[in-house]
Amino acid sequence: MLAQWMLRRHLEPVRADCRVERSDAVDLAAVCAMEMRGWYLDHLAKGPAELLAPEDVAGESEAEAAADGYSVDVWLPERVVRPLSVRLAGWQRSAVVIGADAPGARHCASRFGAGGIAEPVAVLEPDGRLRLFSRPSTRRAPVIESLMAAVDTGEERYRFDERALSLIKPL
Repeated sequence: MLAQWMLRRHLEPVRADCRVERSDAVDLAAVCAMEMRGWYLDHLAKGPAELLAPEDVAGESEAEAAADGYSVDVWLPERVVRPLSVRLAGWQRSAVVIGADAPGARHCASRFGAGGIAEPVAVLEPDGRLRLFSRPSTRRAPVIESLMAAVDTGEERYRFDERALSLIKPL
């Protein structure tokens, strides 16, 4: 990834037909690695969903029925940067995740405004909890069938759609 980053920022290939000596050397690779990591985390958090490589983290997430009786709280693993979609057992389709300040998020606060199992809504709360509106059954514990998310795989590994490389801007 570092080689791709430097090439796309016009820092590679290095000219080998001349010689330059410096005594105040800048660690260009370290600077680029910092910029690259910042770009990657920003891409996971805000980039187009189609240019990510989402991972299903349903097995690592915890779901519990909320006290209101019609919603479900989901606690995400730490490595999740941005949840993209979620589906509970009993829903007719997956819900796209929206922010707590998005239009339509406030309507879900009422059991009469929630979309039901046909049009479920998932709201990402400021505390990082995912609130799912329309609990399919009040008799059974909620079961997450799928939870697709953009995840941080660590500093050494970068996972995203290769088309996102075109988003790297030259210096």
